[in-house]
Parts: sequence; C-alpha cells; structure tokens
Amino acid sequence: MLLNTCLNPYKTNPKRQAQTITGAPKNMRTIRTKVFKFEELSETAKQKAIIDHVNFEIEVMDENSPYYEVAMKMETPWFLTEALYFDYRNSIIETIKANEYEFYKDGELINLSK
Repeated sequence: MLLNTCLNPYKTNPKRQAQTITGAPKNMRTIRTKVFKFEELSETAKQKAIIDHVNFEIEVMDENSPYYEVAMKMETPWFLTEALYFDYRNSIIETIKANEYEFYKDGELINLSK
C-alpha cells in the first residue's frame, strides 16, 4: 500500500498553517512511502512493533488497563516490558491487528490521523 503525506514547512506559524487548509503553499511537497500491515512485516519488524506497543501500553497504563493488575503484582516492575511481551504477546498482536495499525518496513508505527 502506498501512502501520500504532505509536509508543511510552516508548522510553527499558525497563521501560515491555516492557509494550507484551503490551498497548499507552493513549496509544500508530497512524499510517497510504502506502508505495511502487521502481517506483512518481517519477524524482526514484528518484534519491534510488539515491543513498541508494549512500551506504549506501559506509558498510558491506568486502573482500566488490561495489564494494570500484572504491573501492580510485580515485585520487579523493571521487568514489566518483558513480562507483557512474553506473557501477553498474542493479546498484543490481536490489539495491533484490530486497530489496523500501519508500519514502516522496520516495524515503526506510522503516526497519522485518519
């Protein structure tokens, strides 16, 4: 799948950025890049995607997180990433697939708003 994204050189100037809503400035450019679904990634890229998602889950974890109880029970929280990666790997993969995340070839999540 190919994805087109536009880079706005006026990101820091809200007045100029507002002008891009109705028309692109002359120096805006289009970049084409290949994106991949989780299933299309290499094994190494899949591992990176899973680890990155685990780290994201840890960063946003609260009482409603499915992994909150695991974190609270651990006496060694510095191993939480590893524990979630190995014990909840299938659940994390299901979450990635259900959200239809798209990745670069190396497994880095593409952060775009639809």
